[in-house]
Amino acid sequence: MSSHDPLPPSGDPPPMPPPPPEGIWPGYVRYGVTLPEHLPPAPPPPPGAPLFRWAHPNFWWSIVWCIGYVLCTQVPGGVVAGLLLVGMMLVAPALIEPDAGNTSPMAIMQTTGGTIMLAVAVAVAHGLGILLSLAVLRLIVGSEWPRRVGLRRPSGLHLLLLVVGFPAMVLLANGAGDVLRSYLDLLRPQAKGQGLFDVGEIVKVFSSWPWGLAVLLVGVLPGIGEELWCRAFLGRGLVGRYGVVAGVLFASFFFGAIHVDPLQGTIAALLGLWLHFTYLVTRSLWAPILLHFLNNSLAVTALRFESLKALEDSPGAIPPYIFFTAALLLLAVGAALFQGRARLVAEDGGGPPPWQPDFPSVEWPPAGSGTRVACPWPTVGVAAATGVAFVAFVGACVAALR
Repeated sequence: MSSHDPLPPSGDPPPMPPPPPEGIWPGYVRYGVTLPEHLPPAPPPPPGAPLFRWAHPNFWWSIVWCIGYVLCTQVPGGVVAGLLLVGMMLVAPALIEPDAGNTSPMAIMQTTGGTIMLAVAVAVAHGLGILLSLAVLRLIVGSEWPRRVGLRRPSGLHLLLLVVGFPAMVLLANGAGDVLRSYLDLLRPQAKGQGLFDVGEIVKVFSSWPWGLAVLLVGVLPGIGEELWCRAFLGRGLVGRYGVVAGVLFASFFFGAIHVDPLQGTIAALLGLWLHFTYLVTRSLWAPILLHFLNNSLAVTALRFESLKALEDSPGAIPPYIFFTAALLLLAVGAALFQGRARLVAEDGGGPPPWQPDFPSVEWPPAGSGTRVACPWPTVGVAAATGVAFVAFVGACVAALR
């Protein structure tokens, strides 16, 4: 007992006060603390505020969200494809009649009816992926989600560096895929370099579509939907929860996981590391969307040109010095992007920025915050190294073609 609450003369402890009425605290001083008569009600959240004030989702919630994403996109696409298949079998079986003696699923996909069925299934799956991503971002991140996830165009410098590094990114990703396929052959000789699905044959089917349709369904829709989901939604929560390094690793893991196929998913996860790096340094969601779109579009375009077929058919036949110069170019572009990364500065140019996001993110400052985003130029040495690496890469490619 303190001197403010002495024992009565009898030596018995003082009686406890009666419980306060619900919502009301009796005003008294006890142990040096004064409680108010009434607790003020918590202010309501402003309109359009995020559902969670902290970073969401974490790793475990991301598993639940990704299971839901796959079920809400792939299952309806598969159901629509199955209904189309049954309908064509009943009405026009000639549309799905494969070549004599070839009854494999891929043979059916290569028929006229199979092509229609696959195109509709892809359109349904990726269309639902975009709608689901937009709905979840609005619910979880709030009405200002475009500002909070950096849905802004990258600066001119960043756009130039992204385009310069794109060929190196594609070469290194395809080379990594070829190495993974070779290990898969050692572990499962009967797989012949395939995962759960024969991705190479599916890409050939995509390449047989009209070019505009292939670019739309394979390049545009996945580039938007998967980046909204993995970078803007999952990446925002994971980086905010665990920091940049662990958050990017987790987000790239889930980017690969939603592709379902282990081989394709591993390649996607490796590619996701670079995509998320460009997202963070540019503070622009359009940066990974652009690279994702270009990568997928090139995959369905390369088989149409003899000089580009090696990118998809046989990357192992590409000379090693091209991969070496590609690695140098990607390192140089990464250094230039990091030095010229978008950062928050005070609008008046002096002192630290008066506004900061609640957790690590690419969020842009709101209007009237006294903070803006600046994109400085890289140093002369890094810019020169990037130029030299680009010239060396182009020279290596020209020498290989000759």
